[in-house]
Amino acid sequence: MDASKDIYSLTEFEHNSSALIKQLQETGHPLILTVDGTAQAVVLNAKAYQQLVELAERARSLTSIQKSLEDIEQGKTQSIEQALEALGNKYGV
Repeated sequence: MDASKDIYSLTEFEHNSSALIKQLQETGHPLILTVDGTAQAVVLNAKAYQQLVELAERARSLTSIQKSLEDIEQGKTQSIEQALEALGNKYGV
């Protein structure tokens, strides 16, 4: 993907939004919008945005799993009984 082909000024996007949205849907390539020649926003189609959200969620999950594995390796664990007792004490149950 050559992003330089998908760079538009915000003014151009405002004037040609229907055609640019159609292009976005057809190519799947994001549009980069500029203000005074500086990139200020990226427009994605809904499918690409959803994929990006899912990828970010997977990355957060993998980070959490890695942290949990490190805790286990370092012995930072407790039994279910200890955990339930701590929760009971914390919440007065």
